Amino acid sequence: MKNLKKSIRKKRSKKRNIIIKNSIAIIVLVVTFLAIKALYNDKEATDVIANKNIIEKEESESRENSNTNGDAEESNIPNKENVNTATNRQGLVYTSYENDLYADNAKDIECMLSKWNYLREDGKKIAYLTFDDGPSTEVTQQILETLKVNNTKATFFVLGSNVEKSDTQKELLKEMVMEGHAIGNHGYCHDYSVLYPGRVADPTAFINDMKKSENVMKSVLGEDFSTNVIRLPGGHMSWNTKALDPVLEQNGYSYIDWNTLNGDAESNGRTVEQLVSRLKGSVSDLAGNDDVLVVLMHDTNAKETTAQSLQQIIDYLKSLGYEFRTLK
Repeated sequence: MKNLKKSIRKKRSKKRNIIIKNSIAIIVLVVTFLAIKALYNDKEATDVIANKNIIEKEESESRENSNTNGDAEESNIPNKENVNTATNRQGLVYTSYENDLYADNAKDIECMLSKWNYLREDGKKIAYLTFDDGPSTEVTQQILETLKVNNTKATFFVLGSNVEKSDTQKELLKEMVMEGHAIGNHGYCHDYSVLYPGRVADPTAFINDMKKSENVMKSVLGEDFSTNVIRLPGGHMSWNTKALDPVLEQNGYSYIDWNTLNGDAESNGRTVEQLVSRLKGSVSDLAGNDDVLVVLMHDTNAKETTAQSLQQIIDYLKSLGYEFRTLK
């Protein structure tokens, strides 16, 4: 009996030893597995950090290269702003109508103005901000700054005689082009007695005056510059142009009058409030025939309040749902 009990105890002891040994082996395996996994995770984390650092470095180098190459390469998505800026900074190339995403065909707008019909089939509301008689040494720069802040493009009807007055005015003409604005021709002399003797347009004098102005602009912007968009000093509606109109057509000109204005041509010294009020009144006068607005303003030094009122005018037209485009 004693031997039987002793045998049972030996078997139980042996069984416990086997269980303990197996348990230790399992623990060792688990610990080893966990250690290996931890080591692998550390390596993976290290690789992730390393890859992240590489990516951040590449992105940083890319941004530096982008800044070095200029604003035109800041995005791979083409847009007019970038395309125009790149082209103009390289060679002051005046973007053609076909390549300008902000520009509309001036001939279409000429027809609308001549027919007094400003309604579009698509119902869009388009405003063309136009400035005559510049560039000037002070007011033009203020206008350009306001337009830039608002990412708004305008059409400048330039006087050749003002361009050649100073280097500052020449640089302002270049800036207009670099900022993506449209350049129209307002002639050279702005002398009614020369252009419209007896209030009748003289075709020869008029065309010569336009050519002279364009040649001045070519001397600043390069021989490749040209514009066929003009505004008659005083406006086409003010004169007898029966003899002039076929000549304009033969020369490929589109003449642009206006259907709204801020009143800065009616007298000097008007306040900002008066200019904004006049603009609002001229829009209201269209009585709903107002899908297209061609706004007459001036950028001579005598029109400082025009520059000061421009932000309010832009805000007002935006509040009515207008977008801003140019004429080419």
